Amino acid sequence: NQLALYGSKMYVIVTGGGFTTETSSDDSYIEVINPYDGKSIKRIPFKNVEGTPAKPRNIIFEGGYGYVSSYSNEVVRLDTASLTLDEHAALSGTMAEGLTYNNGNLYVSNGGQGFDNKISVVDVENMEETKVISTAYNPNHIVSVSNGDIYFNTDWPEYKLYKLTIADEEVTEVPGLSVADLTFSNNNI
Repeated sequence: NQLALYGSKMYVIVTGGGFTTETSSDDSYIEVINPYDGKSIKRIPFKNVEGTPAKPRNIIFEGGYGYVSSYSNEVVRLDTASLTLDEHAALSGTMAEGLTYNNGNLYVSNGGQGFDNKISVVDVENMEETKVISTAYNPNHIVSVSNGDIYFNTDWPEYKLYKLTIADEEVTEVPGLSVADLTFSNNNI
């Protein structure tokens, strides 16, 4: 589902097929690769807090940790030094997709494959969901552009871009755009 570089390693998020939460351990893992020679360093089985294989979706990095969204309605923390999953944060929303870091918190899109409309706020210090922000249905990719503003898009069927102002939790549509994916680089979305 995603490739990401952090430090001297590449992290490959393998979700497996289908649009359900069910998966097997063969289809649900994080492959850690040396990007210089393409060789695997470690395959990390991805499991929910109960130890059942779960579908990882996306990963971001902050302060030596990777944070992985999951269709098991949680964010799982990866210690990038030991390459182990060490904490789980339960989410109120369903089928977590994109996530971003902003001022000590993770903001996690819960799209529910088009049937949910939440962004979960997770305190990374305690790995706990502290609030839920209602949005348009099917929020997906999400980026932080400052300590006060976040942008996210909705996926099928609308493909719209929205701005979330953190201070007042106001969600406003950015009109005139059809957006299927987004990223933030060099002060541009």
